[in-house]
Amino acid sequence: MPTRTLVATLGATPLRPARYFLHGAPATRFDTEYAALATAVLVGGVSQAFVLLTHMAREAHWDSFQRQCEANGVVAAAVDIPDGANPAEIWRIFDCLNRTVPEDSELVIDITNALRHLPVVLLASLAYLTAERRVRVAGVFYGAYQTVPLGDPVPILDLSAYMTLADSFHALRQFRETGDARALAAYLNDLAAGLWRRDAGVSSLWAFARSVERVGWSLVTPLPIEAGLAARAGVETLQQSRALLDDPLASSVIGAVEPLLAGIAVAGHARGKAFALTPDELRRQLALVRFYVDMRAYDRALLLLREWIVNCCLLAGHVEDQWLVHAERSRIERRLYALHARAQTDAGRASLPAPAHQLAALWDGVADQRNRFAHAGMRPEPVRADLTGTSLQHLLDQTDAVSDTAWCLPSIKTGRTTLISALGLSPGLLFSALVRERPDGVAIVTSTAAEPLIDEICTQAKFPREALDVALVDDPHRCFTEAPRVVDRLRETLLSSDALAVNLTGGTTALQYVVERVAREASRLGVPLRRIALVDARPSEEQRREPYVVGDVVEVERDNWPDAPAEAGR
Repeated sequence: MPTRTLVATLGATPLRPARYFLHGAPATRFDTEYAALATAVLVGGVSQAFVLLTHMAREAHWDSFQRQCEANGVVAAAVDIPDGANPAEIWRIFDCLNRTVPEDSELVIDITNALRHLPVVLLASLAYLTAERRVRVAGVFYGAYQTVPLGDPVPILDLSAYMTLADSFHALRQFRETGDARALAAYLNDLAAGLWRRDAGVSSLWAFARSVERVGWSLVTPLPIEAGLAARAGVETLQQSRALLDDPLASSVIGAVEPLLAGIAVAGHARGKAFALTPDELRRQLALVRFYVDMRAYDRALLLLREWIVNCCLLAGHVEDQWLVHAERSRIERRLYALHARAQTDAGRASLPAPAHQLAALWDGVADQRNRFAHAGMRPEPVRADLTGTSLQHLLDQTDAVSDTAWCLPSIKTGRTTLISALGLSPGLLFSALVRERPDGVAIVTSTAAEPLIDEICTQAKFPREALDVALVDDPHRCFTEAPRVVDRLRETLLSSDALAVNLTGGTTALQYVVERVAREASRLGVPLRRIALVDARPSEEQRREPYVVGDVVEVERDNWPDAPAEAGR
């Protein structure tokens, strides 16, 4: 048995000897005028005592009480306290307890003898100290001297239910306000352990406690689907668990947990994560977002809200059976980012319908707010978590305002394919690209020195010169810093294209760098692209002599292409 510490109160009232016994165990008795000492002896394992004494109580009883404690192997120490007649004195009593009670100790509390209001102060203080100093209360006892005729044995009542009531209140409130179910699960496990000791069938209560604990872990992580599945399992064992209990408090706690679990639980048909996405599941997830907002867990709310937007688009696109497949989710994310990027351009503002602009603004707002927390505030401007609730409520209002048609992401079809290529002083590779690809339009990045070759290349390839959009750089060997200007120059051409072929060959290294920057912008705008290389296996001298010989096209990779593999990371 672990070493226990008695914490007791003594008043100034004269006391008579009595024969005490623990309620429920009348065979073992102890004679004394001090119920607190009887509690220490009868409970067992008590080696030290801290006794709260007013000045009058010390004069009336301390010397006698201390001698009797020592005679029974208990080392007693007096803790002088005021009468507790006003708030200042009550706080002094609390401070005395806080400085006296050892950390991580196991306490036996006796509240039999004291001024009537002091047990309330003592119990409230100890309820706090169980958290602040991690003390454990083995029992709260009261010698019911006035409940029996004078001379009869006096029962010592166990009032530990008070602490259980306080603990269960704290556990339930913690779960309701934060999603943390550790204390609640511990309370349920204690109930199950008590039933097990009485040989009652407790498998359903154990299962219920495990489900509640899994719900808590999943909510604070956050894992909304896992939380929903665990809540569903808890709901299914709840009635069986309640039937085991004859404790009104335990039944009340489980009754209070029931609507919380029901609100989190996935639909009854789901037995694992392989269930189809439905409008009801979307509503459940959005309710969880609001739950996180209410508890001020803004990082979790934003994390889930972002995924919820993706889910809405997946359901609208009839991908409800594959909604957890990474490739499908990545595809929707790319399209959402591309939608927002398009909405920022002149062409996008003019061509996109109003619902698409709503969705683009919502996606950008959620992404910006989420990134403030996802990157732990690692940005130059300060992150005001206390103001995020207002921003989140605005985002939820935007969510409610998004048209149902917006979730069907628009596909802008122009019917145009565009080739983008660098052009140096060798015309053969561009000539081969025009002949092999036959694009609807061409964007060329070149220098003033090479520009005169364009008319001849078009003539040889029988390609219309007016279909070319030429972006000139100042120095083809050092034009790296000109990439942003060229990207801006060609953005409208990219937006007017259904697909892009990017020629990785031809021109200088600097020109190829600029072409790649244009290709990255096309990918950001959601334009499907193919990276290609033109190959002319003839000797260099022969290529210079006869540049207009059609070479071969090698496709290197595809990006944003409908049948392209998804990226490995997110």
